[in-house]
Amino acid sequence: MLSRLRPTRGRTVRHLTPIALVAGSAVLAADLLLVAASVLRNYVDAGGAFGFLHLELFDGNKDRTLAELFGDLQLLFASVLLLCIAAAPARKAEQFRDTAVYGAWALVLLAMSADDFFRIHEEVGRAIDTRLELPALFGLRSQDLGELLVWAGVAAALGAPLLIAHLISRGRPRRDSYVFIGLAVLLALFAVGMDMLHFILGDLLPSLALSAMNQLEIAGELGAMTLMMIWAVHIFTRPANPAGDDGWL
Repeated sequence: MLSRLRPTRGRTVRHLTPIALVAGSAVLAADLLLVAASVLRNYVDAGGAFGFLHLELFDGNKDRTLAELFGDLQLLFASVLLLCIAAAPARKAEQFRDTAVYGAWALVLLAMSADDFFRIHEEVGRAIDTRLELPALFGLRSQDLGELLVWAGVAAALGAPLLIAHLISRGRPRRDSYVFIGLAVLLALFAVGMDMLHFILGDLLPSLALSAMNQLEIAGELGAMTLMMIWAVHIFTRPANPAGDDGWL
């Protein structure tokens, strides 16, 4: 099926492809339902018609919930599409230097999905904290510092090849990479920034404000992951533009 979606040579595209629009709209609607379920579970009767929302699967504040798994699957799907683009036969060295950035981003998205699913940074961060007896700084727990160290190590390992691939890319592939950079920053703001902010302000804000922050974090993470998936689908399904770079998309 994926072979039918491969880009074909044609006109410059200045908007998202129909497949990206349709798929993106459907996934965003599913995102909204999952966020709504996470919010409504706090207000519905456990014995009522919507009592099933009290299942932990719908609690977006916990790990291994439907919202988290759905986001991980989106990143995994996006990484597969980008790997397909990067693995396409390159007839010239110039083509390789332009497709390498897609392979680099595929590895980044795959690492993000695996980390979230297997709780790598939590488990390794806890082990580092136990082994090194890290201090608690700036209102953060010592384990939080360990998790940040893990993220820093992963960022260094994957960031170096990504930076090289980004710098050697040209035209449309580089613009695609810039979009992924922006979306990655957006995801980090919600996934890491909101989490750290919650720990820092946890004792200062009322429970209602903390609950709102939690739901905002869930919505922001899911939304950023969905945008990454939409962008990957768009790249995979748009017409090729080998003759020039006269269109943004």
